[in-house]
Amino acid sequence: MALVNCPECGREKVSDTALVCPGCGYAIKEHFSKKIIESTIKEDKMINIPMPTKPKFNTGVIIYAAIVFVLALVPSLMNPAIIGSALSGIVIITGIPIWYFYRKYKAELAEYELSQISPDQYRTLYINRMHRKAHRKAQSYGFHFVVSFLVPLVGFILGSILLSNSDVETQTTGERCIILGIISSLIIVIITAIIISTTIFT
Repeated sequence: MALVNCPECGREKVSDTALVCPGCGYAIKEHFSKKIIESTIKEDKMINIPMPTKPKFNTGVIIYAAIVFVLALVPSLMNPAIIGSALSGIVIITGIPIWYFYRKYKAELAEYELSQISPDQYRTLYINRMHRKAHRKAQSYGFHFVVSFLVPLVGFILGSILLSNSDVETQTTGERCIILGIISSLIIVIITAIIISTTIFT
Protein backbone atom coordinates (compact mmCIF):
# COMPACT_ATOMS: atom_id res chain seq x y z
CA MET A 1 0.00 0.00 0.00
CA ALA A 2 1.18 3.49 -0.85
CA LEU A 3 -0.18 6.98 -0.35
CA VAL A 4 -0.77 8.82 -3.61
CA ASN A 5 -2.48 11.91 -4.98
CA CYS A 6 -5.88 11.39 -6.59
CA PRO A 7 -5.46 11.62 -10.40
CA GLU A 8 -8.86 13.28 -10.69
CA CYS A 9 -9.08 15.94 -7.96
CA GLY A 10 -5.49 15.98 -6.67
CA ARG A 11 -6.38 15.07 -3.08
CA GLU A 12 -3.24 14.10 -1.18
CA LYS A 13 -2.46 11.00 0.89
CA VAL A 14 -5.05 8.68 -0.61
CA SER A 15 -4.29 4.95 -0.41
CA ASP A 16 -3.68 3.37 -3.83
CA THR A 17 -5.74 0.38 -2.64
CA ALA A 18 -8.80 2.50 -1.77
CA LEU A 19 -11.81 1.67 -3.92
CA VAL A 20 -12.67 5.33 -4.47
CA CYS A 21 -11.27 8.75 -3.59
CA PRO A 22 -13.00 10.12 -0.45
CA GLY A 23 -12.95 13.57 -2.01
CA CYS A 24 -14.40 13.06 -5.50
CA GLY A 25 -15.34 9.38 -5.70
CA TYR A 26 -12.80 8.57 -8.44
CA ALA A 27 -12.01 4.82 -8.78
CA ILE A 28 -8.51 4.90 -7.26
CA LYS A 29 -7.87 1.15 -7.03
CA GLU A 30 -9.04 0.47 -10.58
CA HIS A 31 -6.89 3.32 -11.92
CA PHE A 32 -3.66 2.13 -10.32
CA SER A 33 -4.39 -1.54 -11.11
CA LYS A 34 -4.57 -0.61 -14.80
CA LYS A 35 -1.32 1.33 -14.48
CA ILE A 36 0.42 -1.72 -12.99
CA ILE A 37 -0.94 -4.00 -15.75
CA GLU A 38 0.10 -1.57 -18.48
CA SER A 39 3.58 -1.24 -16.97
CA THR A 40 3.92 -5.04 -16.76
CA ILE A 41 2.86 -5.51 -20.38
CA LYS A 42 5.30 -2.81 -21.50
CA GLU A 43 8.13 -4.44 -19.55
CA ASP A 44 7.32 -7.85 -21.07
CA LYS A 45 7.35 -6.35 -24.57
CA MET A 46 10.64 -4.61 -23.83
CA ILE A 47 12.19 -7.89 -22.65
CA ASN A 48 10.98 -9.87 -25.69
CA ILE A 49 12.38 -7.42 -28.25
CA PRO A 50 15.16 -9.19 -30.20
CA MET A 51 18.62 -7.70 -29.86
CA PRO A 52 20.44 -7.01 -33.14
CA THR A 53 23.54 -8.86 -34.29
CA LYS A 54 26.60 -6.98 -35.48
CA PRO A 55 25.91 -5.92 -39.10
CA LYS A 56 28.20 -6.64 -42.03
CA PHE A 57 28.60 -4.41 -45.02
CA ASN A 58 27.03 -5.85 -48.17
CA THR A 59 30.09 -6.99 -50.13
CA GLY A 60 27.83 -7.78 -53.09
CA VAL A 61 27.63 -4.03 -53.77
CA ILE A 62 31.44 -3.84 -54.06
CA ILE A 63 31.45 -6.80 -56.47
CA TYR A 64 28.66 -5.15 -58.49
CA ALA A 65 30.63 -1.87 -58.63
CA ALA A 66 33.79 -3.67 -59.75
CA ILE A 67 31.95 -5.53 -62.55
CA VAL A 68 30.25 -2.33 -63.78
CA PHE A 69 33.58 -0.49 -63.64
CA VAL A 70 35.33 -3.12 -65.79
CA LEU A 71 32.47 -3.46 -68.29
CA ALA A 72 32.27 0.32 -68.74
CA LEU A 73 35.98 1.00 -68.73
CA VAL A 74 37.03 -1.55 -71.38
CA PRO A 75 35.00 0.04 -74.25
CA SER A 76 36.08 3.54 -73.19
CA LEU A 77 39.76 2.54 -73.37
CA MET A 78 39.18 1.44 -76.95
CA ASN A 79 37.58 4.80 -77.69
CA PRO A 80 39.27 7.53 -75.58
CA ALA A 81 36.73 10.10 -76.82
CA ILE A 82 34.02 8.62 -74.58
CA ILE A 83 36.16 8.01 -71.48
CA GLY A 84 34.88 11.17 -69.74
CA SER A 85 31.19 10.30 -70.15
CA ALA A 86 31.94 6.64 -69.29
CA LEU A 87 33.59 7.60 -66.00
CA SER A 88 30.66 9.91 -65.16
CA GLY A 89 28.25 7.06 -65.82
CA ILE A 90 30.32 4.69 -63.66
CA VAL A 91 30.29 7.15 -60.75
CA ILE A 92 26.51 7.52 -60.93
CA ILE A 93 25.64 3.84 -61.51
CA THR A 94 27.96 2.53 -58.81
CA GLY A 95 28.06 5.51 -56.45
CA ILE A 96 24.33 5.63 -55.64
CA PRO A 97 24.01 1.95 -54.56
CA ILE A 98 27.25 2.12 -52.55
CA TRP A 99 26.10 5.33 -50.83
CA TYR A 100 22.67 3.82 -50.02
CA PHE A 101 24.02 0.56 -48.58
CA TYR A 102 26.77 2.38 -46.68
CA ARG A 103 24.18 4.63 -44.99
CA LYS A 104 22.06 1.57 -44.17
CA TYR A 105 25.12 -0.21 -42.75
CA LYS A 106 26.06 2.80 -40.58
CA ALA A 107 22.50 3.06 -39.22
CA GLU A 108 22.44 -0.66 -38.36
CA LEU A 109 25.89 -0.41 -36.77
CA ALA A 110 24.76 2.55 -34.64
CA GLU A 111 21.72 0.55 -33.44
CA TYR A 112 23.92 -2.45 -32.65
CA GLU A 113 26.34 -0.30 -30.63
CA LEU A 114 23.41 1.30 -28.79
CA SER A 115 22.02 -2.16 -27.95
CA GLN A 116 25.39 -3.10 -26.42
CA ILE A 117 25.77 0.12 -24.41
CA SER A 118 22.13 0.64 -23.35
CA PRO A 119 19.70 -2.26 -24.09
CA ASP A 120 16.71 -0.42 -22.57
CA GLN A 121 17.32 2.63 -24.75
CA TYR A 122 17.58 0.40 -27.82
CA ARG A 123 14.29 -1.34 -26.95
CA THR A 124 12.57 2.05 -26.61
CA LEU A 125 13.98 3.06 -30.00
CA TYR A 126 12.75 -0.23 -31.50
CA ILE A 127 9.21 0.24 -30.16
CA ASN A 128 9.04 3.83 -31.44
CA ARG A 129 10.21 2.68 -34.88
CA MET A 130 7.54 -0.05 -34.96
CA HIS A 131 4.89 2.55 -34.08
CA ARG A 132 6.07 4.84 -36.91
CA LYS A 133 6.13 1.89 -39.30
CA ALA A 134 2.56 0.93 -38.36
CA HIS A 135 1.45 4.56 -38.84
CA ARG A 136 3.07 4.74 -42.31
CA LYS A 137 1.49 1.40 -43.19
CA ALA A 138 -1.97 2.71 -42.24
CA GLN A 139 -1.40 5.84 -44.34
CA SER A 140 -0.30 3.76 -47.36
CA TYR A 141 -3.44 1.64 -47.02
CA GLY A 142 -5.54 4.80 -47.21
CA PHE A 143 -3.74 5.74 -50.43
CA HIS A 144 -4.40 2.23 -51.80
CA PHE A 145 -8.12 2.62 -51.12
CA VAL A 146 -8.33 6.02 -52.86
CA VAL A 147 -6.45 4.78 -55.94
CA SER A 148 -8.56 1.58 -56.07
CA PHE A 149 -11.76 3.62 -56.12
CA LEU A 150 -10.56 6.20 -58.65
CA VAL A 151 -8.93 3.66 -61.00
CA PRO A 152 -10.74 0.28 -60.65
CA LEU A 153 -8.22 -1.60 -62.82
CA VAL A 154 -5.40 -0.53 -60.50
CA GLY A 155 -7.55 -1.63 -57.55
CA PHE A 156 -7.97 -5.12 -59.02
CA ILE A 157 -4.22 -5.47 -59.71
CA LEU A 158 -3.21 -3.99 -56.34
CA GLY A 159 -5.74 -6.14 -54.51
CA SER A 160 -4.49 -9.31 -56.19
CA ILE A 161 -0.90 -8.49 -55.23
CA LEU A 162 -1.84 -7.78 -51.60
CA LEU A 163 -3.92 -10.97 -51.38
CA SER A 164 -0.83 -13.03 -52.19
CA ASN A 165 0.86 -11.70 -49.03
CA SER A 166 0.98 -14.01 -45.99
CA ASP A 167 0.04 -11.17 -43.59
CA VAL A 168 -3.67 -11.31 -42.67
CA GLU A 169 -4.00 -7.51 -42.39
CA THR A 170 -2.44 -7.06 -45.84
CA GLN A 171 -4.80 -9.67 -47.30
CA THR A 172 -7.79 -7.83 -45.81
CA THR A 173 -6.53 -4.61 -47.41
CA GLY A 174 -6.29 -6.44 -50.76
CA GLU A 175 -9.89 -7.62 -50.44
CA ARG A 176 -11.04 -4.06 -49.71
CA CYS A 177 -9.12 -2.73 -52.73
CA ILE A 178 -10.91 -5.24 -54.98
CA ILE A 179 -14.30 -4.42 -53.42
CA LEU A 180 -13.70 -0.69 -53.94
CA GLY A 181 -12.70 -1.43 -57.55
CA ILE A 182 -15.94 -3.36 -58.09
CA ILE A 183 -18.07 -0.61 -56.51
CA SER A 184 -16.33 2.03 -58.63
CA SER A 185 -16.83 -0.07 -61.77
CA LEU A 186 -20.54 -0.45 -61.01
CA ILE A 187 -20.90 3.29 -60.47
CA ILE A 188 -19.14 3.96 -63.79
CA VAL A 189 -21.43 1.48 -65.58
CA ILE A 190 -24.57 3.01 -64.04
CA ILE A 191 -23.50 6.58 -64.89
CA THR A 192 -22.57 5.54 -68.44
CA ALA A 193 -25.92 3.79 -68.87
CA ILE A 194 -27.80 6.87 -67.64
CA ILE A 195 -25.87 9.14 -70.02
CA ILE A 196 -26.48 6.81 -72.99
CA SER A 197 -30.18 6.41 -72.23
CA THR A 198 -30.57 10.17 -71.80
CA THR A 199 -28.87 10.75 -75.14
CA ILE A 200 -31.06 8.18 -76.92
CA PHE A 201 -34.38 9.41 -75.59
CA THR A 202 -33.72 13.12 -76.09
